Amino acid sequence: MSLPNLLTASRLFLTVPIVLLMYTPGAGAAWTAFGLFILAMLTDVFDGRLAKRDPNRSPLGNYLDPAADKLLLMSLFIFLADKGVVPAWMVAVLVAREFVVNGVRAAGAVQGQVVGANWMGKTKTTLQTAAISAALFAGALAATAPGCQHAAGFFHKLAWGTTLVVTIAAAVFALVFVYWNRGLFSRRASP
Repeated sequence: MSLPNLLTASRLFLTVPIVLLMYTPGAGAAWTAFGLFILAMLTDVFDGRLAKRDPNRSPLGNYLDPAADKLLLMSLFIFLADKGVVPAWMVAVLVAREFVVNGVRAAGAVQGQVVGANWMGKTKTTLQTAAISAALFAGALAATAPGCQHAAGFFHKLAWGTTLVVTIAAAVFALVFVYWNRGLFSRRASP
């Protein structure tokens, strides 16, 4: 297994402890969850850079990388909705966007075409990372000391606002993505 694939796999494996720590009370668990999330997202940056330099890019990595991102980010957004940090309807839009994009990619795969990622997906992932980082930081601040409540409130609002922006962007990007790839739905599958 190549180093980019190992970094991607580490992101998959970090998802469970991060979610478990988020449900564990106490400042130590909150700060550890925040730190592990930052570490996980740094692996995304590094595996992407390493994979671009590799002339023998792995098909496994092309599949695992977006799957790892989706699993981690959607798991954490579901947690944030469960805890009331962000509204469930926003998370539902984000999850629906993933199904729409995966459906377009599946339609392309049936026809022997690869429908790759583009700047819209990268922008969405960056905004999602910012929203989750702000929410986890707010939770860690709130768990640390009563004097941190004002700062925690600011980061909660920042997480909510960023999630609203990413929700709107995700919906628009999904519609544009479907429009750009509309030809996939009018062709017959190759034998």
